Amino acid sequence: MYHRERERVSRIVAVVLGILLFAGFSYLFYPFIRDELLFLFPGKTADGGEIEYLSNNYDWEPEGQKISHEEEINAYMKQLFPSETHLQSTHQEANDFSVTVHILPPFENRDYFVLYTTGMSDYAMPTDDPQEKGYCYSELMMFLPKDWVFGNYENAIDRLSKRYAWPVELMQLLAVLPHEQKMLTVAGCSYDHAKPLGNGSQMSGSLLLYPPSFEGLPDIRPLQTKENHTVYFHWVFPLYSSESQYITDVGLTSFLSLIESKTESFVLDIQRPALA
Repeated sequence: MYHRERERVSRIVAVVLGILLFAGFSYLFYPFIRDELLFLFPGKTADGGEIEYLSNNYDWEPEGQKISHEEEINAYMKQLFPSETHLQSTHQEANDFSVTVHILPPFENRDYFVLYTTGMSDYAMPTDDPQEKGYCYSELMMFLPKDWVFGNYENAIDRLSKRYAWPVELMQLLAVLPHEQKMLTVAGCSYDHAKPLGNGSQMSGSLLLYPPSFEGLPDIRPLQTKENHTVYFHWVFPLYSSESQYITDVGLTSFLSLIESKTESFVLDIQRPALA
């Protein structure tokens, strides 16, 4: 009887010690592995929850007739940014509405990634103002440094950690919002996302601008499609909270002057100093 009780106590002690060791191991090494959890759980954040930027609202319906401009946009981007590899990540939204983020890796003399969306311009963005009808078709763009961690995956976002996936997720969110919320998005629109966009940066907002003019960046003009639609391309410029507040308090025109005078590159720098 005594031996059985002693064995039971020993097993309990062993279990408790095992739990404590596992907890200690997790505490020590979690910072090194948390950003890679998406390899095991595609579509989840490093904290195990749903990816926060992607919409889970499937009740809304896009307005108007669907006309895909993807083929023409891809051809235009291939002309501007030649690349041997073409990655893409598609997020399916409600009622046959989806947004694809295309990823063109560095190639030859181009030392940065090009990201652009298709699907946003499948439907005209809603507006009641006749003068705004010509601005109803848009897509988004971002430019990432050459050391950004992308792999040779057809669906790149499923293989990215939260540290590297957030630009793709952010672009998908911004492409969906105008249709889901029934509003027109044009250059100059800004958004406060209320929390850091991704690990490694304190930027928590975004501003849409016309493609900038920098050395090393081709002239990205609006695309005139065969349906006689004009598709505008908007550059996603991540913002610090102080910059979002500056735009609210002082105005967009003044902030654009700060971008022009203080921004040295069109390529995303998650550690850049705040402009305001």
